[in-house]
Amino acid sequence: MTFFNDFSIEKGESFEGIMSHKNGMNGDLRYLRKDKKGGSTNLFNNGELTGWKGLDAERQNNFNDALYKFGWKSMLSQYYGDKKEKLLNHATNDKDNNHNDHLHIQGFKPTLKETT
Repeated sequence: MTFFNDFSIEKGESFEGIMSHKNGMNGDLRYLRKDKKGGSTNLFNNGELTGWKGLDAERQNNFNDALYKFGWKSMLSQYYGDKKEKLLNHATNDKDNNHNDHLHIQGFKPTLKETT
């Protein structure tokens, strides 16, 4: 189960007033959890269920790979793990520490092929 926290509406405005979610190209997604319940995850916490230990890193990395292949070429996340040494596929660590509880996808650049 994946929760989409915030994308923009058709006018390019966000329901939550977030200006970085322009024209539906950028958005926030909750991290995938091992228990598959869809609840929140905090990568700064080491809890077994809701902390980084509850993160389903394999499914999340597969999902990130699919997002990247589909066209989202930039993602913001945080380092996590015992030594803060892990980072999800295709993600950049957010130095402002604002992405511990969700993945921010941006930089939508799909590769389009014209067919006849």
